[in-house]
Amino acid sequence: MTTGLARVLRAEPWVASVHTAVAGLAIAHYQQHVLARTLGTPDEVPWHASDDWDGAHRGDDAAAAVLCDRLGAVLDRADPAPSRSRNPERLRRR
Repeated sequence: MTTGLARVLRAEPWVASVHTAVAGLAIAHYQQHVLARTLGTPDEVPWHASDDWDGAHRGDDAAAAVLCDRLGAVLDRADPAPSRSRNPERLRRR
């Protein structure tokens, strides 16, 4: 699934690279971030903060809706493995 999302993002003309990070500190869950780095982002801007750069790509609502539809199609095709966290007893034992 992540590869499919990255492919969609890499097809955008403003994307230089795609990064991913997994985080989940407070509760037992899986949270994956997929971040697109804007083309031309200076090297001193951290990999996870491209959006903070003033020159970062800013799309309008229509462009965002089209991109969301393309990303959503990848998610709709995904066949996730059964979640092990659906067992509340298992979570309590941690």
